[in-house]
Amino acid sequence: MSQTDFITTCLDELEQKSQTHRSAWQLGEEVSWSIDQTKKTIVFYFADGKKVSAPVQIIGTYDITQKLMHWAWANQSIHEDLSTHSHVLREVGLKGKNDVLLQELASMSEHQAWLFTALVVKMKNAFGAYRGQVKGSYIFMTFGNIFCDYEEGLKDQFSSETVAYAADGEEVQRKDLVNFVQGYFQKLFLAEQEFHQQQDKNAPKKYQDLVEQCLIRMNALYDEYWQRDDDFHRPCAVSWPSDYDLGQTRQWRVYDLGGDVYRITYLAELPVERRNSLYVRANANHTRIIGFQYDSCDTLKDKPL
Repeated sequence: MSQTDFITTCLDELEQKSQTHRSAWQLGEEVSWSIDQTKKTIVFYFADGKKVSAPVQIIGTYDITQKLMHWAWANQSIHEDLSTHSHVLREVGLKGKNDVLLQELASMSEHQAWLFTALVVKMKNAFGAYRGQVKGSYIFMTFGNIFCDYEEGLKDQFSSETVAYAADGEEVQRKDLVNFVQGYFQKLFLAEQEFHQQQDKNAPKKYQDLVEQCLIRMNALYDEYWQRDDDFHRPCAVSWPSDYDLGQTRQWRVYDLGGDVYRITYLAELPVERRNSLYVRANANHTRIIGFQYDSCDTLKDKPL
C-alpha cells in the first residue's frame, strides 16, 4: 500500500469513527465548545444540558482565507502538552522529508488538513477528531476517551473517567481470562482480514458495503463479549493492519482489582508500541469485558489517553 493510499484509508476510518460519535452522543449538534488548556480537555455543550468532555490534542490552526496551517508544535500560544500529536506529524515529516509537515506555516487545502489529522488519529489511536471554528480559522484537534455528564448526575458509571486506572491490583495467574480476551481479538482479526482480502478501492459502493458487513460482524462479537450500558467502545471502524493481530502483541498480564473485576494488560507493537488495558468482570455466572484503555508503553501506572 502506498503512503497516499494509507492516508486515504486513515480518513475513511476517521469518518467511520465520526459517524459513531454522531450516533452515540450527537457530535456536530453541540451548541458550543471550549478547550481548557490547563486540564487538557475539550468540552462540548448541548441544548438539553448534556456536556461531553474528552482529553484533547491540538493539531494546528487553519486560516480559512489564506489556506495556511499553523502547526501546534510551532504555535507558542498552545500549551506544549497539547501539541504532542502535532509533534508526531512533525516526526513523520522529518522521516519522510515532507516539507509541508516541517514548515511552521504550511500551505494546504482543508482536505489535506483533514488527511493529516486522520493520519495522527490512526497513529495515536485517538477516539476521533474535531474541527472547531474561531472567527476566520479552524482548529483541528484529536480527542480521547469520551465522558458524558448531565446536570442531574453522571450517566456513565463505568466510563474512562470513573475507572480507577491508577489501581493496578495484584497480579494473578488467570489464563482463562487471557484466553477469553484473545478469543475475542482473534475473531475480530479474522473479520478485518476477510474485509482486507475482499476490498476493492476502485469500487467505492462495494467498498462501503464491505465496511458495513464487517462492522455488523464485529458488532455482533461486541454484543457477545461486552457488557456496558453505552456504546462508547462499540466497533466503529475497520482497519488494516488490524489492531487485533495477536502476532503483534506480547506480555499479557492479569491484575485482580477486586469485586470480580480484572485488568488485563498487553503490549501492542502496531501501529506504535503501547501498552493497553481491558477491564473484565468475571464471576460464576459470566465473563464480560466492561472497559478498555489505551495506556503508556513504559509503565503500568498509567493515566487515560
